[in-house]
Amino acid sequence: MTAFGFPAGITVTVQRQTEDKWGNFTTTVEFPIGPCGIDYTSSTEQTEQRDTVTRLATLYTPPGSDIRAPDRVLLPDGSRWSVVGHPADFTQPLTGWNPGMTVTLQKVDG
Repeated sequence: MTAFGFPAGITVTVQRQTEDKWGNFTTTVEFPIGPCGIDYTSSTEQTEQRDTVTRLATLYTPPGSDIRAPDRVLLPDGSRWSVVGHPADFTQPLTGWNPGMTVTLQKVDG
């Protein structure tokens, strides 16, 4: 079976981070994934203590993409998003067809 593709999709850069003994994160590996689709799903604004905007997006990646929490994803527009939770793999149980994976991304500004 063939995978579903995005002919006009984007290529994102995954930044894999490691934590040192002091709790500091450093990007140790960067690699591209694509073509991907992206759907900006929601945003919330909090103004009690400070102005913050939290945005969520769903990233659709090719099957078997090496992406996981706490990776960071750099989009073509230069924005950096955090991977939230585990990616979902959509392998169809009856046929084995795998159109790809979905990854929840989050960006907090402010």
